[in-house]
Amino acid sequence: MATLQDASDMAFMRMAITEAHRSQPCESNTHAEQVALTKLDFKADGATVYTTMEPCSKRLSANVPCVQSCLRAGVARVVIGVMEPKTFVICNGVQLLQNAGVDVKLLKGLERDCLAPNKHLNIVF
Repeated sequence: MATLQDASDMAFMRMAITEAHRSQPCESNTHAEQVALTKLDFKADGATVYTTMEPCSKRLSANVPCVQSCLRAGVARVVIGVMEPKTFVICNGVQLLQNAGVDVKLLKGLERDCLAPNKHLNIVF
């Protein structure tokens, strides 16, 4: 049985998907989590982050991994649409967040929608 929290998570994830479709590529391939948390000056104590893809734990660019950005900002909860595909770097974002005491939820039901903004990456679901 779906809870009020489940319904809220679905609604906020749909908003995240809509924003992902609107976003433009950022310099140095900066990820959405880093962009959003930078705008908040990394002050998101107790906040929930809705992200279409698992926060990265390793970057091949000079950027800080999204997991570190979330932890630095004090994020308490992360709702993820899909796990990071194995075609990228080996990611252990969920494990690192959970080890740091962050509540992590993998939301089911919107996987294809979560991947759609990144269709140019040829990610197979």
